[in-house]
Amino acid sequence: MRHLVLRLNHAPPRHIRLADKKEQLHILAKRRQRANQQKEPDHECYSTAITVDEYITAHPALAEVRRAIRAALPHAAESIAYNMPAYKINDKPVIYFAGWKRHYSIYPASSQIVEACKAELAPYTVEKGTIRFPYTKPVPVELIQRIAKLRAREVNGQ
Repeated sequence: MRHLVLRLNHAPPRHIRLADKKEQLHILAKRRQRANQQKEPDHECYSTAITVDEYITAHPALAEVRRAIRAALPHAAESIAYNMPAYKINDKPVIYFAGWKRHYSIYPASSQIVEACKAELAPYTVEKGTIRFPYTKPVPVELIQRIAKLRAREVNGQ
């Protein structure tokens, strides 16, 4: 009896008898359909906002974060980059923030910033250049302002 070896998505080989050709085709079509389905992001705050105002309108919990950054960087240009609010000084990106399902984040968090704010960052999750703040706690305005000012100094080489 002849067998056909089928490999999909690095799965182990599956031996299928050629006698069951209709069933084989049906199984293959279902597997391809599942593999090609568009996966939705695992977060609910994904945004396609064009302006920061639109982003904040869609995520009102982040208005205080925006105010804190603007107070710390009054001369920074505000825009949307990578689908999140971004602040630039002299066309150099300084800081970004984004809202997610259970938290909001500030990017990038360099090792120098993490070290300088180690005590204040202790209650929050810090990993891979990201600082995560849960919505369940009040917005740490002073900490966010300090991070924004430190980032501005880093970007300007001071």
